[in-house]
Amino acid sequence: MATLHLPASLRNLCQSEAVVTGPTIGAGLEAFVAGSPRLRPFLFEGAQLRPFVVILQNGRDIKALGGLSAPMNDTDTIRVVASVAGG
Repeated sequence: MATLHLPASLRNLCQSEAVVTGPTIGAGLEAFVAGSPRLRPFLFEGAQLRPFVVILQNGRDIKALGGLSAPMNDTDTIRVVASVAGG
């Protein structure tokens, strides 16, 4: 089971660390937000990640690994990185 870490800015919506399962990153995230539905709008627009959401799998951006379709292993560390925007 992979370990999911969330930034402090989302911890009021769910736990900051969790164990997730699934064959892909997308399946693991979907299973997690099913148990924390208030988190969904911060991560997803429909079935896609929001444009400024960055997900790292073992320190690598999942966009370079196949996006939400990237395979997920039991030993993976999945991290949601807090976006910072503004001027």
